[in-house]
Amino acid sequence: MDKNLSINNTGSSIENKKIKEALKFFEKKKYSEAKKILTTLKLREGNNFDVNYILGVIEGIQGNSILACDLFNNASKIRPNHADTYYNLGLTYFKIEDYEKAELNIKIAINLKNENIKYVGFIFVGFLSSKATERSHAVAFLSQEPRTQVLLEAPHRIEALAAALGVLGERPVTVGRELTKQFEEIATLPAKDLSTWLSGNAQRTRGEFALVVHAQTQVRAEGSDNDRLLKILMQELPLKTAVKVAAEISGEAKNALYDRALELKQASAD
Repeated sequence: MDKNLSINNTGSSIENKKIKEALKFFEKKKYSEAKKILTTLKLREGNNFDVNYILGVIEGIQGNSILACDLFNNASKIRPNHADTYYNLGLTYFKIEDYEKAELNIKIAINLKNENIKYVGFIFVGFLSSKATERSHAVAFLSQEPRTQVLLEAPHRIEALAAALGVLGERPVTVGRELTKQFEEIATLPAKDLSTWLSGNAQRTRGEFALVVHAQTQVRAEGSDNDRLLKILMQELPLKTAVKVAAEISGEAKNALYDRALELKQASAD
């Protein structure tokens, strides 16, 4: 959950004053106090972006993922170009194991950002699941995140993590072993080569590990991504509406997407 919050001044001066008061509680991790103020505001003015977005973050922190999804969806309707809303919505869908919607919303967030920006900051991920399927889902989800990510791993699971990270291909990974200790070792290499690096020396699977998945330099734009986006949207929306939304998200020409949507609809009917 992205906890970096700021007020967007989308309400009246009185509402904004109350939201700022809630943010002060939030910064002190007094989530219940912040939630009480924001819930009262939501009852008065349900279409305030800041109220819905910040409440979504709080509900997500407190583990109320279904409610958080509803609030982020409300926020996205009020401000459809706010990338962090879709990013947090994607994270929340991932927590409830709706991986398709998680992937869609992360892609929307990425596409809303300028292709040429340099991604700053990092995300602390920590330990991934010890279960192979859940770990693979997590890596697939994290592959959509353009920012730097920090992971931790124990020696008895490092080889399994390395194998899972192999799907990141050429994306650089820095692996640190036994950091600050006598046998400290640090190496940077493509994710696909991490397993080979570990097997190159028996000592390399010993000790505690910290791994840094480097930020993406740019967002990929592939026709296959547009196909997947269209297919998901067409399951929920009329064809013309799905094409309109896909055009806004991807930046592709509406006519080209419409023709492709017709082809996909025909192919699914055959």
